[in-house]
Amino acid sequence: QTAYHYDDPVEYKIVATPAFTFQANYFPQFSLGILDLPGAQNVPLGSLTISSNRVPCDCQTVKELAILADFDHLEGVERRGIDFGDLVFKKEFYSSSVCVMENGEEVRLKKFARKWLEVTETGDDASENIEIACADTEIDDNWIP
Repeated sequence: QTAYHYDDPVEYKIVATPAFTFQANYFPQFSLGILDLPGAQNVPLGSLTISSNRVPCDCQTVKELAILADFDHLEGVERRGIDFGDLVFKKEFYSSSVCVMENGEEVRLKKFARKWLEVTETGDDASENIEIACADTEIDDNWIP
């Protein structure tokens, strides 16, 4: 004899849709590893809220994120095996965050990275030899953050 009665109606519990809010965080020491949040990949895009995050304006610090989120379309840029949900989370963070300059001024992270990172093609087959490095330029009066 069994403890189950198969003629009884089956009851289902309603489970809420996952939601994730990641906003108004300041990372005085930022690295791409901070954004490795495995649970974020399980959240539907409509339930993902990312905004108003701040990181220091340092080219070397934001370089890896910028390459992943903004320069991924270039041939020759190494693409890591990354889950689509994780990639979307990092791209949203990159697009919606600001970086804080030493004088306290805030600049859109994407604008800062595009100003300070330069793409160089090297070798005979340039499309396969892309290098992205921090520029050696100084901020001048013509640059508006």
